[in-house]
Amino acid sequence: MNEQIRVLIAENGNHSPQSLPTMLAAWPVVSIVGEAGDGEDTLRLVEQQQPHVVVISAELPVLDGIQTTQIIKALWPSTRVILFARQPGYRSLAREAGADAFLSEGFCGDDVMRAMIQ
Repeated sequence: MNEQIRVLIAENGNHSPQSLPTMLAAWPVVSIVGEAGDGEDTLRLVEQQQPHVVVISAELPVLDGIQTTQIIKALWPSTRVILFARQPGYRSLAREAGADAFLSEGFCGDDVMRAMIQ
């Protein structure tokens, strides 16, 4: 794969001991185009940066990850959304919101990368 995968990260900072930017930095094909701490910032950055992939926490403030995913998929359907949460019970909500993949607590960079290219 020669093209960079443009990734936007939307998290509240407490999903795992290792941060997503650190996880994804190990992959030379990944270019992090922005980081957001809430749903409104996420939507603004998706519009501005046009990422290929949004990796988003279900537990975002302002607009949660489920609501934000629904809006992203409605406005930018080709943007791949990977939603993650501490509780696996979010899996069905993620699917209903239109998320392309779901990751639960304990995921690693390899899991994120697999979800990006599936």
